[in-house]
Amino acid sequence: MFRFFLVLTALMVSNALQAEEIHPFKAQYHLTMDGWPSADMTHQLEHDGDGWRSTMHASIKIATGYEYSRFHVSHVTEVSPWSFYSRYRLFGFGDTYRLDEHQLSNLPDRQAALFALSRQAFDAPSCRGRQATPCSFAYVDHKMREHNMVWRVIDDPEMTVPQGHWKTRHVEAWDEDKPDRRLHFYFTSRNPGLLVQTDYFRDGKLSARLQLTGLESP
Repeated sequence: MFRFFLVLTALMVSNALQAEEIHPFKAQYHLTMDGWPSADMTHQLEHDGDGWRSTMHASIKIATGYEYSRFHVSHVTEVSPWSFYSRYRLFGFGDTYRLDEHQLSNLPDRQAALFALSRQAFDAPSCRGRQATPCSFAYVDHKMREHNMVWRVIDDPEMTVPQGHWKTRHVEAWDEDKPDRRLHFYFTSRNPGLLVQTDYFRDGKLSARLQLTGLESP
C-alpha cells in the first residue's frame, strides 16, 4: 500500500552535497501509471507548532487519496511522528485511518519514514553504489502493519523535469519480501522531503512515474 499510495496519491549527489535545513514547500506532481488515468498530486511540507506536517493528496475520477503525518525532527535524520491520518476512496468506497503517538512510538508512519529517507540519503557512505550492502528502515502502514525496506544510493544525476533542472540523489528502495518491485527516488538536498522524480519498476519494467511540475516556497 505504501507503493500504491506513493504512486497514486502520488503513489536519495556527490559528497559535497549535504542535507540542508528544512524549508516549507508546496509541490505539484504529475503521475503516469500503467492501467490508470494520469493524475496530478499536491505535496505540502509546513510548520506545525514546533514540528512539521507533510501532506499528500491526489484525485482522479474513480479514486482519491489523502494523508498527512505530523512529526518532530530532533536531529539531522531523527524523525518522531505523533499523528498520522489517511483517507482513500475507490469508486466511492473507502475508509479512513488514524494513528496516534502511542501507536507510532516504535516505528514511524510512511510519510515520516519517506521524509527521513530523503535526509538519510545524504549521509549514507556505507550503502552507496549498486554493489553495496543496502541500508534498511522499517515503518508501519495505515493499518499498523510493519514493512521492512532496504535501500542504497545509486548515483547523483542532474536531471530535468517539467518544473526545471535539478541536482539529485538517486536512491533505489524495495521491500525485502518483494524484491521484484523497486522504487527509484530522486531527492534534492535543497528541499528535504521533496520528490523531484519517483519511478516504480515491477519485474524490471517501468510501470509508474511521478515528476515535479511546480514548486512554491512560502
